[in-house]
Amino acid sequence: MIRAPSVEEPDKIPTFKNQYAPPTADVALGRRSVLCSPSRQYAVHEATGLDSFVRSAVDNAVKLVGKLGWSAIYIRALPTEPCPIRIAKHT
Repeated sequence: MIRAPSVEEPDKIPTFKNQYAPPTADVALGRRSVLCSPSRQYAVHEATGLDSFVRSAVDNAVKLVGKLGWSAIYIRALPTEPCPIRIAKHT
């Protein structure tokens, strides 16, 4: 993956996705993931804080990359605290 942006010949073609639809991560990992699910992202962020959410997202992404054999993955993380205020169960 490092060689391709440096215009060197890579040992293999880099593979990755910058977007994937739910429930891709859940199915590939065999469990519920914070990837692909903004509602789960906000729930984890709200319950455990930003640091815990980021650690969970990175852990899920690293495991997904390994499971699918990709070279890289794009992680969308919540930008800053505080997370949005929940005004109703699904809002």
